Amino acid sequence: RDPNHKVLPNKPIDLARLNAMNAEVTYTATKITNVKHLPLERGAVHVRLEQGVLNLDPLDLGFAGGSLRGRLHIDGHSNPAVVETKFAARGLQLQKLIRDAQITKTSFGRIYGDIDLKGRGNSAAQMLGSSSGNVSLIMGQGQISNLLLELTGLDGREILKFLMGGDKDVRVRCGATSFDVKSGLMTSRAVVLDTTDTVIYGKGSANLASEELDMWLYPYPKDKSILSLRS
Repeated sequence: RDPNHKVLPNKPIDLARLNAMNAEVTYTATKITNVKHLPLERGAVHVRLEQGVLNLDPLDLGFAGGSLRGRLHIDGHSNPAVVETKFAARGLQLQKLIRDAQITKTSFGRIYGDIDLKGRGNSAAQMLGSSSGNVSLIMGQGQISNLLLELTGLDGREILKFLMGGDKDVRVRCGATSFDVKSGLMTSRAVVLDTTDTVIYGKGSANLASEELDMWLYPYPKDKSILSLRS
């Protein structure tokens, strides 16, 4: 309820400490438990800190039933720090990635993606809010809630049917989204989700600095209904 509350972490890096020591650490955790809000399962990282420059390379995380691999580079010589990150997501499971949403409990599918960003900032929120690069995600065959699709398509008849008779699942044929990122503004190059029931196209932007979304979704149901609207 706090209008100033932000989603992205804003805990700052201590640049003085970053420049005060050198270190080299290799850390491996074969199993990670009790992480409340992240589907983090294992982790391995090689940390090198030398003269104010911090490198996490390679960084390999077991995440949402798949893997998140890449590197993180933080140059603490300037204030705010220069940050570069490059990650490849492989085989993330949809139901584990969005595990707290009741409507996705029976959904499944594997997600692959690439994240390549560079920005300046002393916290994750500042870095992302100033970053430039690209983000892309794809999903192969899977399954999602049919009620979710009908809500997206604003199909009144189908929504009533599933609310009264119970939700069913629909097969996903494929999905993809790709964004260009410039100065913290993500602008869509492509947004599409194709299922046996509905095709959804999208366009819009996400402002990482102000944490605002401006997105349009265009659902095209493959069945006809007198109560179907366009959103």
